[in-house]
Amino acid sequence: MEFTERKFGVEIEFLHLEGCSQSDVARVVSAHGVECQLASYGHNTVSYWKVVPDSSCGLELVSPVLSGEAGLNEIKAVCQALSEIGAKVNKRCGLHVHVDGRDLSNSQIAKVFLNYAKYEAVFDSLVPQSRRGNNNSFSKSIQTVFNMEAGYMKSFVKAPALVNFMDRYHKVNLEALARHGSIEFRQHSGTTDADKIINWVVLVIGFVEASIQSGRRFAKSPAVEPSLQTLKWFLRLTESDNSLLVRDCARYLTNRFKVLNSGLSVNQGLS
Repeated sequence: MEFTERKFGVEIEFLHLEGCSQSDVARVVSAHGVECQLASYGHNTVSYWKVVPDSSCGLELVSPVLSGEAGLNEIKAVCQALSEIGAKVNKRCGLHVHVDGRDLSNSQIAKVFLNYAKYEAVFDSLVPQSRRGNNNSFSKSIQTVFNMEAGYMKSFVKAPALVNFMDRYHKVNLEALARHGSIEFRQHSGTTDADKIINWVVLVIGFVEASIQSGRRFAKSPAVEPSLQTLKWFLRLTESDNSLLVRDCARYLTNRFKVLNSGLSVNQGLS
């Protein structure tokens, strides 16, 4: 799997902290060497991290455009700051990752979307029950579109056509392309844990790269039900990869699956 220099951004939601203002959050994050400022809620992209109010759970830290290991190191610093101020999350909070899609064609964007739909049950197995299926109104299933296409297309539908079938509150949000030039992955549960955030970033960037490099035709559902193993095969994600980031991600996903799916084999998909 490739963790490339493709640009990305993160939105980290957490609960409002009693006795800790937005200014306090910005000050502590900045003290860790990462510029952070207060901002009102909005969708403008800036060159620094911003702490904004979030209607679903309290507060949100929004990154600037990041890339590579330098971007991951900023996430580590921000999470350390959040740990110091005692930031907490609950089921109302989410983690959103934006992956740059400005260089992608419509058919490549469609491949990313439809491949995610194909493996949605596997992605479900890597998050808590509150973020699976249609259990969260801010991160709804995209299976409807996948099923509508009957799992097979002679040529890929164009991305703008996919946008017409949904609002932005889905596990994969294509509306973000018009606003930010990015594909937004909204499924992950709220967390301030750097390992969880970094591995999810590595996973979704690798997923985008694998999808756009896959064949021109979208494959029919495989003979075996999609599983963690088939997702790893699709990503070429192994624990013996030359990249430490990729090796760590492979181990993390295996352990994450085991923790969240007690009694299921790593080779099993979710029905």
